Amino acid sequence: MQTRPLPGLFLALLCTAPLSGSNFTLQVTDSGYLDTQGFSVILYHSTFNRMFFDQKNTAMEMILHGRRIATNGDVRLLPTPEQWDAIPQLKSKNADRQNRRLTADAGYPEYDFSYRLEVTAEPGGVRVAVILDKPLPDRLAGRAGFNLEFLPAIYAGKTYMVDATSAGFFPVSPRDPAVRVPLPPGEPPRHPYQEEWDREKGYRQPLPFATGNSITLGVDAPLYRVKVVSESGPLSL
Repeated sequence: MQTRPLPGLFLALLCTAPLSGSNFTLQVTDSGYLDTQGFSVILYHSTFNRMFFDQKNTAMEMILHGRRIATNGDVRLLPTPEQWDAIPQLKSKNADRQNRRLTADAGYPEYDFSYRLEVTAEPGGVRVAVILDKPLPDRLAGRAGFNLEFLPAIYAGKTYMVDATSAGFFPVSPRDPAVRVPLPPGEPPRHPYQEEWDREKGYRQPLPFATGNSITLGVDAPLYRVKVVSESGPLSL
């Protein structure tokens, strides 16, 4: 799932699965993550691998009823980043127990782009914000956005609902239409194998199969039902 454009991004992720009370509240633990009975949110307990770029256990992660349901939540430069696509560099992180907030300062130094990622506990879920200390570089306009990867093993074949008006099923295999998205001129230098990878797959990116301001995942899976609401732009699946 991703949302673009980036400036002033605010997302609310609400856990609608049955937990210990309808108004459960997350607290910052001694380990530095947000936690309540049955639901945890972690922010950068590990970092992106600078060689392979594509591990699935870093940035913002969500654990629901003991199962990881989402990972890799951070600002990315493609709607569906793959192996060797650009990754953010973590500068520092902090867990604010008093305000029940996790923060990570990160950026893409090769683009002179820095930001703060904030995950704050709210009744029933968390609020995610991406805060920029200066305008987004022109060459990243329309490219940079917040991505959060929900695990196919949890949601494949399950139902989703968009804006409470339309519904569909998560595909069980990748079959979405794709478009060619070549890199613009003046990009930072890349390794030859990175260029070869993009060239072989035709610089293609899949199109979203659902778009809206509110998306509920797992409508027919109560234990793993999550609602994502954007206050700053459309969401895409």
